[in-house]
Amino acid sequence: MANSEHLKLINQGAPSWNRWREANPDIIPDLSWANLIGLDLSTANFEGANLKLAYFKKSNLQDVNFTQTNLYGTNFQNSNLENADMENANLEGAHLRDSNLKNANLKGSNLKLANLDGADLHGADLSNVKKLTVKQLINVKTLKNTKLDSLYIEEIKSSSPELFK
Repeated sequence: MANSEHLKLINQGAPSWNRWREANPDIIPDLSWANLIGLDLSTANFEGANLKLAYFKKSNLQDVNFTQTNLYGTNFQNSNLENADMENANLEGAHLRDSNLKNANLKGSNLKLANLDGADLHGADLSNVKKLTVKQLINVKTLKNTKLDSLYIEEIKSSSPELFK
């Protein structure tokens, strides 16, 4: 369960949260299982935090730093994650259905069983991702200008070339 003090801080918004993070760099925030539905947390710094099974549905998370964050099973459905930095994050089982991941950095992330159906991956960086399957990418909104390992590109282009237009 989420640390109650951390939950109070994040509910004050990204500016307060980021000031607290800067003043307390050695504390690993725990917002696991937190209900953060519909919040505007753009530019928040969650680097290295525990957000396991957090609920961000319909939230604005544009330009958020999720680098090396535990996002196991986190629900981002219908959220704006444009330009989010999720490099080396654990997104295993995350719900990214119908989310905006335009220009997001997912480099090196674990995407095992992540639901990407309807996600907009225009310009996203999916290089060196771990445990991603072609099946997970077939139902995305777009892969236009997405950085993706050539193995995925070749297989998807043969069955769903429209994803790259």
